[in-house]
Amino acid sequence: MSKKHKTRQAKIISDLRRKLETASPSVQSENQATISTSFSYSPKSVPEVLPAQKLSTLPTVHIKKDLIKTLILSTLAISFELVLYFLIG
Repeated sequence: MSKKHKTRQAKIISDLRRKLETASPSVQSENQATISTSFSYSPKSVPEVLPAQKLSTLPTVHIKKDLIKTLILSTLAISFELVLYFLIG
């Protein structure tokens, strides 16, 4: 699939758009000079920081079970590979 080429009408339209863009920055700069920007910042009251929860409150039992399951599954996978290696090799 080749890239579509611009038609003559599309080229004329893009040329007119470029001419308008080059003429409009002077108009925009005049408008921007009249616009005054004012910004005021009023900070809201900062909420008090709560003390961090202790790590001991986390359920370590679940983590321990997950690690044991991972160890068992990885041991089974490695032993299966070793059995296949010795049977085939």
